[in-house]
Amino acid sequence: MRQIELLEDLKVRFPGRGEEFDLGLEIGAICIQMAQGELMIERTVSAACAEQLRPLAVRFDYTLIATSNGKDTDLILYHASRRPRLRVVSR
Repeated sequence: MRQIELLEDLKVRFPGRGEEFDLGLEIGAICIQMAQGELMIERTVSAACAEQLRPLAVRFDYTLIATSNGKDTDLILYHASRRPRLRVVSR
């Protein structure tokens, strides 16, 4: 049983449910946000979820950046309409 982040600061657990259920819930929650056009989505998900989200992110016109932190993966999804953050690199 793992803790699943549905929204920022809203995490749930489902005792007695399998890994496939958790995976489906993680993917579904993120897909809803992408379908609603959120400009940026940040989540910590399982590695399997990150792999399955890659083609969905492309379809919804998002750029997916995944960073593995051992057991889980930190995701940041940017919508194509969001302008990139600019920063000064030298003066």
